Amino acid sequence: MSIVTSVLEVASPAIWAELEAITPLAEHVEGALSPTHRVVRRSFVRKALPVLRERGVSVLVRFATAPETDEASGVDLGPTLAALPDPARAILHRAQRRANDGTVLGGTVWDPVGEAQWVDALCAAGLLEPLPTEAPPRLGPYRLAPDLPAPPPVAYDFTEAVFDAPDDLEPAAPSPDDLLGAIAALAAGLSDVVVTRTLAGPLAKAPLRRLAKRLALGEAARTGRLQDAGPRWTRAWALAEGVGLFETDTVTRAVTIEPQLDGFLAGEAAARLDRLLARVLEPDMRPLLPPIRAALKAAGTEAIDDVVWLELLAEQHRDILFSPWGQVGRPCYPAGPGEVGIPYDEDRFIQLEGRLAEEVLGVLAKVGLVRRAPGVFAATPDGLAWAGAPPPPRSPVWVTSDLEVVVPPGALSPADRLDLERLARCTSRDVVERYRLDKSTLASWLRAGSLEGALDLLARHTPAVPVTVTETLTSWSRSVERVVLTHGVLLDALPGDKSPMEGQA
Repeated sequence: MSIVTSVLEVASPAIWAELEAITPLAEHVEGALSPTHRVVRRSFVRKALPVLRERGVSVLVRFATAPETDEASGVDLGPTLAALPDPARAILHRAQRRANDGTVLGGTVWDPVGEAQWVDALCAAGLLEPLPTEAPPRLGPYRLAPDLPAPPPVAYDFTEAVFDAPDDLEPAAPSPDDLLGAIAALAAGLSDVVVTRTLAGPLAKAPLRRLAKRLALGEAARTGRLQDAGPRWTRAWALAEGVGLFETDTVTRAVTIEPQLDGFLAGEAAARLDRLLARVLEPDMRPLLPPIRAALKAAGTEAIDDVVWLELLAEQHRDILFSPWGQVGRPCYPAGPGEVGIPYDEDRFIQLEGRLAEEVLGVLAKVGLVRRAPGVFAATPDGLAWAGAPPPPRSPVWVTSDLEVVVPPGALSPADRLDLERLARCTSRDVVERYRLDKSTLASWLRAGSLEGALDLLARHTPAVPVTVTETLTSWSRSVERVVLTHGVLLDALPGDKSPMEGQA
């Protein structure tokens, strides 16, 4: 039987005698895993740890990371997919493109009568599973098999819609990638400083002053008002709350960070901006993103005529949002019982899907991926990155021998910004940002990271890391990790095959 426990680790076995001279360890130890690792009881945290710290012994506390799990079932669907008739495969791909978290609403994806046999065939093959519903057959929700390969991309050609960008394009909204970088800095600060809201709702000034001081946010460190740090920071905070990266605990009123923030910020610009759009767009509208992305990629720094683009979309992907009913008779949009369906023709596509496309383009303009003018849309620099354009080279980061890190604008991705904000302390934010490496920030980093990870972060962005910096960080790491307590370690059994409950304090 596996158990979750805490493990105390020392850099060398000789340290055990030093700790034993300060406080008796034997009564808190469950067993030894190695000469330098011992399983400790909960009583160690309550009784021994405070004494050790009182006597000047630094104990680094970590939480073990959960092992990665493979969500796939391991079923090979290749033979099943290869045996599908073409109509069934087309319906499956259609469902995949419109799925939200692996589920689709049947009535919008297929004709419940004319395509019934193919839907039933997909269910019989285990590729679709109807979910409980009171809706008529084939109209309710369905779950897709988890191991399905991605559907083939639709080949769009929007070159006819490309023309020279007009002069009246509206100004671009603030860069979403820059705001994600600011969110990364705020999240790093919130890991060190607990910020709360007052009962009236605003952020409490005293903890916000501490956060602003931690992040070198200038005037905000004096006033306790985030808006005094500048619009970039207020927009970043609003965006983080709007998409659920920051939330306020209903009991403590403390601002908490989404545990998956690292994954949200990871990857290339196109991937993280996709994750952002997934949180700001209604699921039913997300199928419109691939053709918009294809249009921006085709246009590059030029513009797209949205009327011509919509006509081309109708020709190339008519059923992007709705699939027609009435395959045998007159095709129409899905309709309720007793209703007469709207004709499924090009005029209605321009009218109905065009209105939804206009809404999506409006959201993309607010996010900062496109610029608009009447009848026109064009990519911003972030929009080009989202469309897959090669990113411009980043400016190098400079690490000096006196442990200062100098970061020019745009030098770091949001994920690397989060890491640097955790590893070093910002001392000033101007045209360039300056950070200071010190032992306390390295100790914070080592609670979840490693010395190798810290050195790799610096090496990836600077022409050269001075030898003195590497030596200093290595020396600090040895000191900080001299005694380490790790919670949440998963063991198959306690040392000596003791019962997990034996001797618990």
